[in-house]
Amino acid sequence: MRAADDAEIDAVFEDEVEELRQQLLERERFVAAREAALAAREEEFVRVPATGAIPIDVGARSVALEERERELLLREARLEADSDIREQKLEVREAAVADREEKLRRREGDLSNYVAQVQDDFDRRDQEWWSKQLGEKPLQAAS
Repeated sequence: MRAADDAEIDAVFEDEVEELRQQLLERERFVAAREAALAAREEEFVRVPATGAIPIDVGARSVALEERERELLLREARLEADSDIREQKLEVREAAVADREEKLRRREGDLSNYVAQVQDDFDRRDQEWWSKQLGEKPLQAAS
């Protein structure tokens, strides 16, 4: 039983060691690639003439600028669309507010008319009451 456990532990350790070896090889390849890139870059700088001018890859620069221009145009279009949407929403809200203000004005007018009618009724009843109290004849409405 002990030999089987030891064999199992050895297998696990061997798997871990193999995994670490693979990671190490991958890192070594990465480092080698970076060293090659750095060496190429250093060689570029060494080849630069004494004037200090740095060679420019016009094709790559042109592609980069075109990509940047496309991104800016896309961003501008998005911003314009967002602005239009906000403007439309604002117009809808303004229309709703105008409708509500009109409705409020009508209700205020209706309320004002109702209050005037109630006050007229109170005044009429008050006059009738005083007329009765003072023994005067009530005024007949002209028909």
